[in-house]
Amino acid sequence: MDVSFDVFGLVDIKSDGHSLDIDGVVNYIPPEGKVFEVWLYDGNYGASQYPLTVGMVKEDGTFSYKSTQVYPLTYTDLFVTMEPKTIRIQSQHIQIRLVSIQ
Repeated sequence: MDVSFDVFGLVDIKSDGHSLDIDGVVNYIPPEGKVFEVWLYDGNYGASQYPLTVGMVKEDGTFSYKSTQVYPLTYTDLFVTMEPKTIRIQSQHIQIRLVSIQ
């Protein structure tokens, strides 16, 4: 039985239980008009199953993410999706009123 696969990229993930430091590189370039987005996923049984975006892969094929979290070890998986390069966001004016509570 001959099994072969292509390596999409490499990632280095470090954590001391409170900080999270991720550095990676991908071997592919997305098609025109697309970008690769990197995600962490909480896939533990009975967990939130919440995906957290790490950010986009840069044009040079690298990505990095650094953060301080209560418990970053809850994330079980890292995955990559292909997304549209531009997303239209309608401009909205928001007025905020500050109120002093005594």
